[in-house]
Amino acid sequence: MPAARVRHRNRGRSAMRSLSKDALHSLQSRWEGYLDDHPDHQSEWGDQLFSVSDVLGKNRAFSRSLTDAARTADDRVQLLRSVFDGKVSGEVLDLLSGVVRGSWADSDLSVVIESLGVTSILVSAQHNRVLQQVEAELGFASRLINRSPRLQLELSDPTVSNSARRALINAVFERLNALTKTLVERAARSGSTQLISHWIRAAIDEAARIGGHLVATVAAGTLPSDDQIRRLEEILGHRYGKPVIAHVHLEPELVGGLRVAIGDDVIDGSILARIRQARASLAHPAERGDNQVENGGIRRMEE
Repeated sequence: MPAARVRHRNRGRSAMRSLSKDALHSLQSRWEGYLDDHPDHQSEWGDQLFSVSDVLGKNRAFSRSLTDAARTADDRVQLLRSVFDGKVSGEVLDLLSGVVRGSWADSDLSVVIESLGVTSILVSAQHNRVLQQVEAELGFASRLINRSPRLQLELSDPTVSNSARRALINAVFERLNALTKTLVERAARSGSTQLISHWIRAAIDEAARIGGHLVATVAAGTLPSDDQIRRLEEILGHRYGKPVIAHVHLEPELVGGLRVAIGDDVIDGSILARIRQARASLAHPAERGDNQVENGGIRRMEE
């Protein structure tokens, strides 16, 4: 059987510095631990963090003041509290105070706070035992948006009010969990289709982090059985050294086989990919794919 081609995904260029990303991941992990002890407020605090992120996104001068290294940390905290005291809970205000004491680019601050809101919503999903459902529904929503140009335009249109966008999402995704719809609405505010897709991908990754597993997005020419999916998850878990949950969807154009995306890797064992590979080999017989690996895992799953 021909080899499956493995390549790395280009997830889009992020403006956030790597140091800021590391600091954000640390914040998310600590905030998650605090949320675990306050299950009745998780989604409420998430909504409050989203509101703060919106304020900062609309007022760059204010955001710059909160990240101005020329100001002392106490000055930045005092400024923050003068605006948000009484508008958010004491717990969220304490979290925000800790955030502005750190070192952030002003363009990162609203993203950081929104990301903490995402963590809050996903921890609420975990507490309500629907985390995997929300995670899978986010993938479904992203695929539907990517395949519908009209929906893309309506969701990303800056002239559409938030209430109208929310009504559209409720109509299109009425069967999805309310927490999923909250996250899709936030994603839709990010702008272009590419940004919406990137936002949802980041939310899925955060859900996987909270759930302690990796996510494999599996496109199948024909839908595999439950046993085949479990075998694929076992194979990938062994390969990546961590539990893997597969999100499977049908793509008939693949003809047969699977295309698996996990992390930054894409393992393409579809019949379509094999046809293309065979054509390329016939056209350029002297060239061999040095970046190919044997697709024994996928082949064993299919047998």
